[in-house]
Amino acid sequence: MTEQQSRTMTPAEMREVQMAILNRVDSFCSDRGLSVFLWAGTLLGAVRHGGFIPWDDDIDLAMPRQDYEKFCREFSEWPFSGTLELYSLVTSTSYALPYAKVTDTRTRVTEETLFPVEWGVGVDIFPIDEWPRVSSLAHRLRLSYYHSLVRIWATEPTDDVDRWKWVVLKIFRPWVRRRSMRSLAVRISACASRPWSSRATSVGVTAYRYLEKVEKPVYGTATLIGFEGGRYPAPAQASQILERLYGDYMTPPVPADQVNHGTKAFWCGRDDGAANDVLPYRGEHLA
Repeated sequence: MTEQQSRTMTPAEMREVQMAILNRVDSFCSDRGLSVFLWAGTLLGAVRHGGFIPWDDDIDLAMPRQDYEKFCREFSEWPFSGTLELYSLVTSTSYALPYAKVTDTRTRVTEETLFPVEWGVGVDIFPIDEWPRVSSLAHRLRLSYYHSLVRIWATEPTDDVDRWKWVVLKIFRPWVRRRSMRSLAVRISACASRPWSSRATSVGVTAYRYLEKVEKPVYGTATLIGFEGGRYPAPAQASQILERLYGDYMTPPVPADQVNHGTKAFWCGRDDGAANDVLPYRGEHLA
């Protein structure tokens, strides 16, 4: 991307685009009867700040696995998807994450990762999976193993990691990197979504390294919560989700820990007027 072909997006423009995507996703799920919840840092921002965490730069959503898979199959065919593009393991053969992204094709982002990020500003959507009633520990260990492989694959053995991690990376990273990141993502997704013979009572987002585990009623029927001037679905018992993820979630971290993902975003092939035609979102569901 040359300077003539792109312009750096401001944080406000990034959030404007993310909110537009959130409204599109929310409208689609409402149209199709799918459950979707604000999750992780987005849920925390809604509860603690009434919107984005001031230093955050993304939006996270979660959906029950069955609804998530239907969403991944059908969203791109929705007539109101517009300039949005869905990435998931089933829609893109080059995609290498065990959760989905909906991004704006008019933008591109760069992140501090070892593999190139080819998508635009977007929203992350995580599947909510069931935990087995028996062999729960074995399930956790299996998922932890694959998530550990991902961290080894993606971490450089640089001087700023502690000595123990440096030794582990030097020994195991060449072996782990014989596999592709996508193959590890496929393994994680298959393990997380495995059907269980007995009726599960616990669920959580396990395709991500948090390995969340809560009782089913904690998600339950969504309740609306304020976020950036709109109202969006949140888990029925949001406090339990946040306590599991963050502990004392109402106390902000010290300033030194108030960091974002370091995402830089650009408009694609636009002039300096690009921000003027960003998708609207305030109080509007675009369907």
